[in-house]
Amino acid sequence: MGGAATAEGPDFSSGIAIAEIPSEGTLAGRVGEDPVLLSRIDGQLFAVSGSCTHYGAALGEGLLHKGTVRCPLHHACFDLRTGRALHAPALDDLDCWDVRVEGDRAFVTCRTSCATHKPAVVAKRVGKVVIIGGGAAGLACANRLRKLGYEGAITMLSAIFGVVTLLLSAIGLYGMLSANVSQRTGEIGIRVALGATSRAVVGMLMQQSGRLAAFGAAVGLLIAFLVLATARSFIRLENVSILDPGAFAAAIGLVIAAAAFATYVPARKASRIDPAETLRADG
Repeated sequence: MGGAATAEGPDFSSGIAIAEIPSEGTLAGRVGEDPVLLSRIDGQLFAVSGSCTHYGAALGEGLLHKGTVRCPLHHACFDLRTGRALHAPALDDLDCWDVRVEGDRAFVTCRTSCATHKPAVVAKRVGKVVIIGGGAAGLACANRLRKLGYEGAITMLSAIFGVVTLLLSAIGLYGMLSANVSQRTGEIGIRVALGATSRAVVGMLMQQSGRLAAFGAAVGLLIAFLVLATARSFIRLENVSILDPGAFAAAIGLVIAAAAFATYVPARKASRIDPAETLRADG
């Protein structure tokens, strides 16, 4: 994604003196309108695309180190021999270009297949991998595992599903409590007629809803701990704690806030109703 790097420098398709290519270094140029990096490594010439596959930055402005180049924007790392993406955030490899030597000049002609990379051997005992988080880092992790030769199952758990579930729960809680207060309008009118103040009526309803919300939160926490403990028993989650205080606190806070809002608004409205009108309507 992002715009492609501007093709600048000498046109390698027209040929360039080999002496102009730094020993154990890289020269940025182009082939027509395509940016290309021409490198001399261990006495051999290699050419790869000069535009980062992550965000299109000019790799000719990047950091060169031991046969690799790092993107100047987000530090994606590529192998100058094979074009292989070595480090995130880049997921795709660079294109390789054919290099032809005629006398003391080198010509970069066309795209070609890159040298094959033999993936590392992954331990057979690793049957499945679970990645916590479905964002860019999780995707890069899964991509890297495949490039390393891992062929087992990969499961990615995204926080977005938890957030959506939590919001739906809060909306359901709001609807249930609002309907409950609305159905008790007659009771509220009687209490007000008998001398109860608006503050006392609202406080009573808030306490009842608060107890209900607290009970639901406690049951939810218990179920969450049981599910996470069970998951750890059959899925290896190394160096991952089952307790995230911030996530649990945010969930409980949202549920309690939804319960308080769902109760306060209709209770406040009901406590201001004329008791005579309420009793007359019920009669």
